[in-house]
Amino acid sequence: MEVLIPDFQGRKDLLRQILDEKPEIVSHNLETVERITPKVRSKARYDNSIEVLRYLASSGAIAKSGIMLGLGETTDEVLESMDDLLQAG
Repeated sequence: MEVLIPDFQGRKDLLRQILDEKPEIVSHNLETVERITPKVRSKARYDNSIEVLRYLASSGAIAKSGIMLGLGETTDEVLESMDDLLQAG
């Protein structure tokens, strides 16, 4: 089972509830690069999403994410986001 979750505003108690159900994969989409995040994700923060993914991965879950392209991001920004995801686990 794979679940796609919001960031839950970084609340670890809510993330733990998801993890306690032992999904095979937990997905939380970064959606876009850091610079564009405020324009397309009105309530979400880039750093918070990275921390959510880091928490999920550090708990032993298989965590995955996705980003949209074509919103004005540069190649360097995409590569930076990929590096951030990799470092988050």
